Amino acid sequence: MQILAPLILLFVASHTVCSAHEFQSSTYARGAEFEYQIARRQLLARRLDSNDEWSPQGGVGIPFEEKTLQPIDGIGELEQVFADADQIAVIDSKNQVYLYQSDTSVIGPKEPYAWHAVWGAPSPVAFFFDRKFRAVSFSRHTDESIGYIQDALGIAHLAGGASYLVNFHKEKKGKSGLTHFYAISEEGSRLFFADTGLPTGIHYEYPLPEKRIGNPIGIASRGSTVAILTDKGEVFTKMLDFDFLGHNPMMYQYRYNSKSLIDELSHFSFTELTPSHFGTVNLPYGDWLKHEVKVAGVTTEQLMLGTEIDMQTTGKGSFNRLVLLRYQTKSGVCGVLSKNLNTKPSENPEIQNWENTPSKNCPDRTIEITSVKDESFVSKKEFNYE
Repeated sequence: MQILAPLILLFVASHTVCSAHEFQSSTYARGAEFEYQIARRQLLARRLDSNDEWSPQGGVGIPFEEKTLQPIDGIGELEQVFADADQIAVIDSKNQVYLYQSDTSVIGPKEPYAWHAVWGAPSPVAFFFDRKFRAVSFSRHTDESIGYIQDALGIAHLAGGASYLVNFHKEKKGKSGLTHFYAISEEGSRLFFADTGLPTGIHYEYPLPEKRIGNPIGIASRGSTVAILTDKGEVFTKMLDFDFLGHNPMMYQYRYNSKSLIDELSHFSFTELTPSHFGTVNLPYGDWLKHEVKVAGVTTEQLMLGTEIDMQTTGKGSFNRLVLLRYQTKSGVCGVLSKNLNTKPSENPEIQNWENTPSKNCPDRTIEITSVKDESFVSKKEFNYE
């Protein structure tokens, strides 16, 4: 470590600083308190919304053994970084995933945050991305980060879920939770996912919106709420979580409600009820919601969207999320569009105008919006094993 120190100091002084408003990408990510980037083969970190210098994460800049502060044996060159809540994930040149987290499942003294080279349950093993993807996003939900997940009737269930049962540290109960990857297949026709509560692998699958006219090119997620952008300028959102879509009867009871009942009660708030970890979850959760992209004063014909999509957590629950898009008009005006998914009942979320923030940063690539009026976005299946 003493040998590395001069090189680290030289690097920190000479690297290019990322913008605090930069969209997340394969080499830049934001957590609850820190932002991260991969540059010159190192993972750098600094506190959000600060002018602090970037520094090697953990003082090392690569996933390391907690006792020796040496890089984990066999790790390749870092290529991708992800973050949500209090957790970081990186993928190396060998396609292996490494997680930086507080291990609350260990019985004994209070465990510090540490890097882990395994994933999954009930027996965690090394996790590799065994296929290529067009786009990947990362998600973490805990009692501390989003508090609760809402079911089809809006009833709140503590976000820690089943992980709460294997948390042996009372002072860390709020950090109980689950982690997910969501990934669009290389050809853009399938949505795969990985879940730390399931056996290791990214071969599980959710259906994409059946009535979309384009193929997904971008994906973003926070706390199990997912947004996708298609190459026709369509934006869809949905909560995608294995437990809360009816697939974990070992831990939860499920109740299937009629669509008319769900529609009737959908605007009532049940969040004042005391959330529990294992209450009865109401189904079905609902279909993908399409968000028509509109900007005040700009016609659809004049509007072009960037190929990036991002998401931020703005509060507790499943719907306090901000979806972000870049845009450019055909006259050369650029900006960022943002939409809060927690819309009021009196507003129609499908046609609500997006908030427009002008920006000098124009998207590198753009797509035109294809307008097709179609009110049906039914997905017949919620979950598939490949």
